[in-house]
Amino acid sequence: MSKRRLFLLIGTLVVVVGVGAAAVFLLNQTQATALPGAETAMESGDGVTVETEPWYTFAPEDPASTGFILYPGARVDPTAYAPSVRGIAEDGFLSVIVPMPFGIAALGAEKADEVMEAYPEIDKWVLGGHSIGGAMAVQYTDDHTDIVDGIALWGAYPSPDDDISETSIPTVSVYASEDGLSSVKEIEDTAQYLPQGTEFVEIEGGNHTNFGLYETQDGDGVATIPAEEQQLQTMTATLELLETVDAA
Repeated sequence: MSKRRLFLLIGTLVVVVGVGAAAVFLLNQTQATALPGAETAMESGDGVTVETEPWYTFAPEDPASTGFILYPGARVDPTAYAPSVRGIAEDGFLSVIVPMPFGIAALGAEKADEVMEAYPEIDKWVLGGHSIGGAMAVQYTDDHTDIVDGIALWGAYPSPDDDISETSIPTVSVYASEDGLSSVKEIEDTAQYLPQGTEFVEIEGGNHTNFGLYETQDGDGVATIPAEEQQLQTMTATLELLETVDAA
């Protein structure tokens, strides 16, 4: 065997081993479990029908023409976002939380396609996400600027590779002062990659975990306001965006 072919073979083996190791790592990561309060939001009632397959769908009786899709944070139980997303549905917007492969939105960034295809009666879509889910929402938007009508970021920021600053897509970035995983500095440093008209909403005293209702994540800051208050502010900012998009 020539040296060149030997080096190619060794290189291929290194890549295969690396990919395998990464897959094992992802599979062994513990999913952040939703807290008991999220269960109540998963029950149908008060004008909202909840379905759990193939996504977590919250359907109002008389939905608006605009829908909302949420990409969860990495390895977070999707139902942890049910309280906020259900609240959005109670205001009349079909809302869908999308479970991701291995709980990683980076492995399912195109999942919004399936949701949109399943609800052809919805004319406009706002795509949102928490943490890496938000980054993937921006990535999806960068590839599909013609079908995303709004973006809602919850404790999230874009990659420089997904620069949508030249678009006019209505966007809201909700971030928290005590977030230890998506810091205020990171939000500020990457603001240049979002549309110029982006609205930035800081939740004073909030942290990364409390954008959902789940166990505190390692490395996060300590919240000084209740999780319910942070989720209410997040939901309110998102609803304002949905209403703007729906009225346009």
